[in-house]
Amino acid sequence: ANHPTKPRALWLKATILGRRGGRTIAEIWCSLFDNEENKAQGAKTTVDFDEAQIAGEPLRIELAGSHFQFGPSKGEAKGSAGIFSWDLKWERVRSPLGDALCMLPTRKLIDAAIPKNKLLTPSPVLRFSGSVHWDGEEWEVENWLGMQGHNWGPAHSPEYAWGQCIFTDSEGEPFCVVEGASGRIKVGPLTSPILGLMTIRRG
Repeated sequence: ANHPTKPRALWLKATILGRRGGRTIAEIWCSLFDNEENKAQGAKTTVDFDEAQIAGEPLRIELAGSHFQFGPSKGEAKGSAGIFSWDLKWERVRSPLGDALCMLPTRKLIDAAIPKNKLLTPSPVLRFSGSVHWDGEEWEVENWLGMQGHNWGPAHSPEYAWGQCIFTDSEGEPFCVVEGASGRIKVGPLTSPILGLMTIRRG
């Protein structure tokens, strides 16, 4: 989610990462970016997957005293920088801009063997409200625009970059969303050249 007028943004993430033949972990992340102060800060909690509690409706994830709840999202992440907590609501923008988005050229690739890393966007344009607290500070979140993404698959890409932008008019209303990614994929022992995907929605 991004502040409508200031260079501020927040990023929340819940992850399950399984390594074939190795450790499977669950994580909760909270990251804050403030270009007025030229700093980024946040916290991440990581535990073994069998120590995580994931259940409920709405879904709630609990890890070693940290938690992440969906719809509305309430959570807390603990790290060396302190405790970061949030209480946020969001709603989908009522236009085609807010419809679920998939950059893959055909939906058959969602379940195909390649690419192994799937980038899906259930909600490309959302309005956020609420607050974020950390170390005695607070951000009030009012009419911030942002998105909800879902990144999954049996393996990470060897190399990739992803980005998304929501463009607004003079009244602060979204009229265009652009999402793109570039990266390489593994095909057997070979690694592809950089491939690119981009979706643009306007109006």
